[in-house]
Amino acid sequence: MDEQPKGSDEEQLLLRINVDDLINECALQADNFYNAGFAYAMALGEVRREKAGLDLHKSQMSNQVRQDPHSFGVDKVTEASIAEVVTIDVTTQELINALADAEEELARATVFKDAWMQRSSLLKAEVDMHLGSFSRTTNVLSAKSKESDLAMREIAGKGNKNGK
Repeated sequence: MDEQPKGSDEEQLLLRINVDDLINECALQADNFYNAGFAYAMALGEVRREKAGLDLHKSQMSNQVRQDPHSFGVDKVTEASIAEVVTIDVTTQELINALADAEEELARATVFKDAWMQRSSLLKAEVDMHLGSFSRTTNVLSAKSKESDLAMREIAGKGNKNGK
């Protein structure tokens, strides 16, 4: 596909995780996920509205063909002849294209919403990794401190024994 989705550069930048600023990344995650979810909901609503508009137009066209078939060039009114007239109608084609555009936007919004869900998991893993690294460093320093304390006590204890 040659076309780049609308807004993809900006969206891709938003999805990136700056591991050097995890606090800010965590703070912004909920707002950005909300925005992605809102865009999804709006796109879903648009698909439903476009579909309803197309269905309404088809129904109205079908009734018009049934009421005055000769003005549409129909000699014998059948479901097939009605469907043919409705299908080739310019407004029907425009509404079909508008529905296709809305469905495309819904698909893009779905991918973006799903990407934010994935980002949430990745962000949590990154924070867990960062905290784990901090914990290991703290434990190593704590262990070294305990070893140093024990060595100092041992030296101090030997000095007391030798000094007596």
